[in-house]
Order: sequence, then structure tokens, then C-alpha cells
Amino acid sequence: VTGVQTCALPISFITKLDTEGNQQWLNRFSNYNTGSNFNSQQINIANISITKDNLSILSCGGWINQIQAFPPNSTGASCRITNYDGSYNGFLASCNALDGTWNYLLPIEGSGDDYVNRIQYVSANNTIGLVGYTTSANLIIYNKQNAGTLTNPTIPQLNVIGSTNNTNSFVSLFSTAGVLSWNSA
Repeated sequence: VTGVQTCALPISFITKLDTEGNQQWLNRFSNYNTGSNFNSQQINIANISITKDNLSILSCGGWINQIQAFPPNSTGASCRITNYDGSYNGFLASCNALDGTWNYLLPIEGSGDDYVNRIQYVSANNTIGLVGYTTSANLIIYNKQNAGTLTNPTIPQLNVIGSTNNTNSFVSLFSTAGVLSWNSA
């Protein structure tokens, strides 16, 4: 059994419980920002999904300014992505379902606000579907950041040209390794 806490605060977490309700592990997303305004520090897990083999927990959501992924029982982040433009950004993340350690974090960013609202694991072809919307004229789906790396990804998998006058929806399909295979915006 896996639980998720979501709120518009500078921390969100995923925890694994046994059949008795005892916590087996807890990992978390956190934001370190010296500002006092909680709105500038939001991290939100919008949705989670578990792979068919029960080995990976996939999550998506959004963040402002910085997102850090902490494995269980650690004070040091295993992934960190920063973007101090003040806009809301989306993410796709994967962690090991057995011990809670992070596999990767994949940023979805643009010049406006970018929301990733839904994740769906598709067992038939072992892929991840993401659905969201953006106000960005230039939504960028970056390469993933593997755990243990604290440097922002700089190579995009895809630049999606949107409209600054409208909100644009997008649907993306990824491999479970975080590689983009299809996008419709």
C-alpha cells in the first residue's frame, strides 16, 4: 500500500505502508527557498501510479523555483532542479517501490505556468502517459535527471510551441525510463 500527501506547501511525500498500516519508508519532495512567501515555494504531487511489476512508483505534479527529491532517511537530496523565474513547472518522477530511493526526476518547464495533472501507467506497452496544460509559448520537456545528479538537465527531449494568448493542453507518452516517445499539444 502506498500513500501520498499533497498540498501547496514546500514539502510533499510518498510513503509505503505494510498491510498492518506500519510505515516501511517515506521519501519526500522539498523546496529550499529563503523567501517567506509559501506561494513561491509550492510543491504538489498531483497523481501517482505503480508499474505492473510493482517495482516503480511514478508521480507527477508541479513546483515553483526549486524541487528536491530526498530518499528515505536522508538529509541530502538525490535530485534537485531549480528555475527561479517564478512560474509553476511540471515534473515526472520515478522511485523504487521496494526501498523508496529515487530513480529520476524529469522537469517540464516553459515561460508560463505548466501543469502536469494526471499520470497513467499503461501496462500493455510499459509506458507512462501524462496529461497537463500550459500557458507557455515554449513548453520544454527536458531529459531526465538521474538520482545522484544535482545539475539541471539542459538538453530538451522536445520543445512544444504553444500560444501566449491561450491555454494549451498536452498529452505525452514516456517509457518507464523517462524517454519521451510521443507528444500532442
